[in-house]
Amino acid sequence: MPQGSTAGPVLQPMPDQLQNENDVLAAVHRYLHSGLAGREVAEAMASLIAETSRLSLNNLEAWERKLRTELWEIEKTASLARWKFWKRPVSFVSWLDLCSGDGFKRERILRALSEGAPNGFFCSLAVRRLNDWVPQVRAARAEVGLDRLNVVPGAI
Repeated sequence: MPQGSTAGPVLQPMPDQLQNENDVLAAVHRYLHSGLAGREVAEAMASLIAETSRLSLNNLEAWERKLRTELWEIEKTASLARWKFWKRPVSFVSWLDLCSGDGFKRERILRALSEGAPNGFFCSLAVRRLNDWVPQVRAARAEVGLDRLNVVPGAI
């Protein structure tokens, strides 16, 4: 390092960490672009659950930002096509809505929880909603309670 430089060493992500990140983002992309056919959505969600199960839970804030960006991109594309009534996008609630920039969607997913989280990653995202910046989302998380948030047995 040159003299006078105050910056510390730049840490580069490990190759397997980058591969895992790429795999997760690819699974998110597949899920968000899956058709509305039940089987296709179910297969894409199973892939997403498998990929997020391999993630370390150390950097959830960064993952929330990445997922929020992906969700925003999809919503932006869908809003451009809304005038096409024959291709009207159908909205459904998913675990990814925990990362939505829209507080109404975050609140809706929390109120819609009927079973435990599919893995520790989604469970951790739901617990983070206890500290959400929108009061209604925090209230929904508190109303649902942590007992309904238990991870599905065998998911971790």
